Amino acid sequence: MHIAIGYAERPRAFGRKRKYRILFLGPSSPVRPLVEFLEVDDHDRTGDLIAVIRGSDGAKKMYDPSAALPPAYDQVGGSIVVFRDRVPQRYAWTKLALVAHEGDVATQLNHALLQARRRGDLPPSGRRE
Repeated sequence: MHIAIGYAERPRAFGRKRKYRILFLGPSSPVRPLVEFLEVDDHDRTGDLIAVIRGSDGAKKMYDPSAALPPAYDQVGGSIVVFRDRVPQRYAWTKLALVAHEGDVATQLNHALLQARRRGDLPPSGRRE
């Protein structure tokens, strides 16, 4: 199992052109995207990226601001915020998200691993494939 990091630019993402960092699970073919981090509105000043946290139903549903995250998020790094607080645009989600600096690849990888486990793409922590 590998996690690959890819990049994309989306011209109309939440009101403007934004760069995305996408973490994929591999080496299966086709590779499966695990998480997408995108530039926050003040990225030019902070270098921060944000990714919504999914899995409140064990799979794709996002976490409401009042929801309790899995305890593993206490150790993941970065900071937990409401997505719309860092991307205050029309149609932005009012759901929990993880903010990591673009250079903090460890936090991004930790988030991708947790999301893969929540979706069942990886065995629970402590077990080997």
